[in-house]
Amino acid sequence: MTIVDANLRVQALVEQGLTEVPKQFLHKVKEPLISDVSATEQVPVIDLAGWPNSNREKIIQEVGEVFETWGLFQIINHGVPLELLERTKESAKLFFAKPAEEKMKYANKLPREGETAVPEGYGSKLGTNETTSWNWRDFFEHHTFPLSRRNPLVWPAEPEFYRPTIEEYGGEIKQLAETLLSILSEHLKLHPTRLQEAIGVSGVYQNINFGCYPPCPQPDNVIGLLSHSDYGALTILWQNEVPGLQVRQNGTWVMVPPPAPGALIVNAGDTLEILSNGRYKSAEHRVVTNPHRTRISSAAFYDPAPEAVISPLPELVSHGNTTKYKPVVHGAYVGALYSTGLNGKEILENYKTDVEQPLEP
Repeated sequence: MTIVDANLRVQALVEQGLTEVPKQFLHKVKEPLISDVSATEQVPVIDLAGWPNSNREKIIQEVGEVFETWGLFQIINHGVPLELLERTKESAKLFFAKPAEEKMKYANKLPREGETAVPEGYGSKLGTNETTSWNWRDFFEHHTFPLSRRNPLVWPAEPEFYRPTIEEYGGEIKQLAETLLSILSEHLKLHPTRLQEAIGVSGVYQNINFGCYPPCPQPDNVIGLLSHSDYGALTILWQNEVPGLQVRQNGTWVMVPPPAPGALIVNAGDTLEILSNGRYKSAEHRVVTNPHRTRISSAAFYDPAPEAVISPLPELVSHGNTTKYKPVVHGAYVGALYSTGLNGKEILENYKTDVEQPLEP
């Protein structure tokens, strides 16, 4: 059994023509990796056409309900230009198609102890430790917001449209995330800006992560990305035509189909579950591998700043209701995830109150 260095990229392993994966990648969880989706469990699709001038109440109700029940859905007519979306997909595709020596010029380093942001660049081993299997996945991480974190010079210079595309796409996705938070605020009968204010409008952190899941010779024994829920508020993503993303719904893993042209996938993170005092559910999800085809995706994360303190909104725990989650400094929450590795919704469970108590005024 081959043993590999933590800094070696999965794409490089595949290019070696291996037929048996190194032991670090063998899945240590007994749960099967194949999908057991039933015909009755279909990922919802939300149409934002007309927002905010028409279909207003219908959209508010539909968006609120899907966050209460699934925490993940496909979205159409979202306002992100199709041409920009296609250009972003092409940027990811062209980067991962570069020769290994070209990609390694942008290699990042593993997060250091205490870091609360993934280092920018081309990486592989993330969200794993000695007790978890390694993810069959490479990625490129971009820091896009706040602007003080943005440094396009560390992003690929070729093709020439790469850097301006990431900047433009980040702005459009940020605007879409804010629209969704406004809709959810109204669904909670709060001011439209309430959730954005709780997250921190001026300090919102956005990372855009391109993911590459190369073909795997042992797909039944290797996970593309370990089961987890995202730690931030919202994640907005796309994937190419190769399926692999799965969401846990009612105890069943449901395969998320590749979105139709122009559609995006949205999922709730732990921050949103905490702020809503459990009314909205962060989506537990994972990625399975494919024996023949490469899956490429992009996830844009809309997160609080590391110093932000996240707790249930006081308006949602008044009038005799109780708070279900302890306040948490977001950076500490992210640090806990890095130290323990991806493992379902374990981190969020640790911040639930043992005995629900009224929130202090």
